[in-house]
Amino acid sequence: MKIIFKIIDLVEKVLTHTVALLSKQGFDTQRYRFNIPEVWYSPWREDVKFNAIYSEISKNTIISKRKLFDLYQLGSQINRNTNGGAILEVGTLRGGCGGLLASIFPERKIILWDNWGKTVEEDSTFIKKSYSGTNDLQQTKQLLEQIKTPSAVNASFINDIFPNSTVISSWEYEFCMIHFDIYDCNAFISGIELLWPCLSIGGIFVVGGYGAISLNPLTDAVNQFVIQNNCLLIQSQSGIGLILKQQ
Repeated sequence: MKIIFKIIDLVEKVLTHTVALLSKQGFDTQRYRFNIPEVWYSPWREDVKFNAIYSEISKNTIISKRKLFDLYQLGSQINRNTNGGAILEVGTLRGGCGGLLASIFPERKIILWDNWGKTVEEDSTFIKKSYSGTNDLQQTKQLLEQIKTPSAVNASFINDIFPNSTVISSWEYEFCMIHFDIYDCNAFISGIELLWPCLSIGGIFVVGGYGAISLNPLTDAVNQFVIQNNCLLIQSQSGIGLILKQQ
């Protein structure tokens, strides 16, 4: 087994430095490294319910199937183990993940927030980042109409720059799960200060893109927030950071 681990270590190093050399911008090869997972368990391949949902939402999202499954699994556990709380997503784009959340939480209030209506821009240096286009809100609404759960039918849409303190201060309910899928460090820093009081004790704040090569400032801001607020942070290898509100 030691020989196998040494071979894996060598392969990881070679692949990491190859990507660094070929990339358009450099990155710290000590901090970021290609990883061959020790555990190959892939439950998303055989989960019938998840794959049925995925077939409905896949055309409306650029999020990987593995990351979507992590959100599905996390949300399903929250739905089973909490009696109340709304769901908020910031950075909805075309509604694929919003549709996933509506399917997981069929009876809960769903709020989807994006600055819809901008011209689509993309940056794919390391991680594909897209920004909302003119018809993305309509695509989101059409997808939720197809899903036809109470939460999808009654979903609320906030078409505004995030964060907006006036909007957030007007809410009279708590969230059991917040999915923050904006890759902007400043939006996270200013946004989480406003959203954190709205998250219930034991609630989960999910940060999309945590740990991605091109998102150093966002990753650092998440780490700093966790230290300052005595939170529990779990890094999913699919590329999300889970911040648990403990008090």
